[in-house]
Amino acid sequence: MHAAGAELNTSVGVYFEVRIRPIKSAWQMKRLFIIAAIIAGVLYLSDFLSVRFRIPVRDTFGTVTIHTYYVVKLKNGRTEYDYSGDHDVSCSNSFFPQFGVKPCWYARRHTEEQINIDSGSPNNPHLF
Repeated sequence: MHAAGAELNTSVGVYFEVRIRPIKSAWQMKRLFIIAAIIAGVLYLSDFLSVRFRIPVRDTFGTVTIHTYYVVKLKNGRTEYDYSGDHDVSCSNSFFPQFGVKPCWYARRHTEEQINIDSGSPNNPHLF
């Protein structure tokens, strides 16, 4: 038998305890939140300056081809999929979204866009 919070290391045959130090007060939690916010701000600012001043030397923006589909829910309960075509979307070569566009690493992984159109519920008696 071993105590709660202790685990048995079967390769050596000895016990070791896992200790997690709890946060004791509200000021420690506030301090942790402030540190996390400062780190996030510094990362975003460094990413912005990297894109703005092209550090390292690279293209600031790129393009990704997006495939667009209309997903139409019909009144009879079925769903119709209509291909709308391809279009190019600009993206920023950065880690975070910059200058109002998505980062290219994110846009390359999400190349399909669905536009949902609901033409009414089959159980709804209202026409308009």
